Amino acid sequence: MAKVQSFGDKVAKAHAKKTECPVCGQVVTYVKVVAPTQTEAGNFRFRSRMQRLCKCTEAELAGK
Repeated sequence: MAKVQSFGDKVAKAHAKKTECPVCGQVVTYVKVVAPTQTEAGNFRFRSRMQRLCKCTEAELAGK
């Protein structure tokens, strides 16, 4: 049987996995980026990916 995992256990596990950016030293978070792409038929599809985000990459991801 699987071990029962409480919410507190999940939070502790996520807190232990936090990494720091090697450039700016801030804590790295992940955000989901959704971008529209056009198919050969002319329709649009939405592609999603998880992107690492910290203070030094925030402006780059926002498109400023």
